[in-house]
Formats: sequence, C-alpha cells, structure tokens
Amino acid sequence: MNKTKKHSLDSLFRPRSVAVVGASRKRYQIGHEIVRNLVSGNFQGPVYPVNPKAKVVHSMHCYHKVSAIPGAVDLAIITVPAKLVLEAARDCGRSGVKGLVVITAGFSEIGG
Repeated sequence: MNKTKKHSLDSLFRPRSVAVVGASRKRYQIGHEIVRNLVSGNFQGPVYPVNPKAKVVHSMHCYHKVSAIPGAVDLAIITVPAKLVLEAARDCGRSGVKGLVVITAGFSEIGG
C-alpha cells in the first residue's frame, strides 16, 4: 500500500481540525463537554466551537455555523437537537467537512 495516500477514514480517526456544532456555554451539556475534552485532552489541531447564540465558548471564539470557519475542518461533531441536524450536516457538506459524528436524541430511538 502506498504510505503517502491519505486513508479515507483519517478524518474520523485522526482529524487535523474539529468543529463542535452545538458547543455550549453550559457545563455538563454534551457540546460543552466535548469542547472541554478536546482542549484538556491536548488535541493538537484547531478546535472550532459552533453556536449561533454564543460569541465565546471555553474562552475560544465561537462561529455561528461551520461555513463561517475560516480554516479547513476535517471532522464535525454535531450535538444539536434532531430537528437541526440535517441543516447542520448540509452546512458541513457545503463547507467541505470530510467526516461527521452526530450525537443527539429525538430520532426513532424514543418511539414513532
């Protein structure tokens, strides 16, 4: 195998940059804890908090959507309510994000 070829799952398992869509200013909210874990866990790339209602999360500039981030994003972790996931995923697609992880509730796991 050619070692210079980028593996298709690298953006999920070895991202160079991460956006957290639904980053929260509130402690114990999943978006807040993911940003905190990336920063305290010494993730070596840029971490981009995304929340249209916040200017700052964890002392970092917060973007109103992924397409507003000036740099490339390898992985977006989407932690918004189910009704907002599709639009967040579309924004990520338009922005060239290579991998998505969705952590939410409200799809079919709770009925109907």
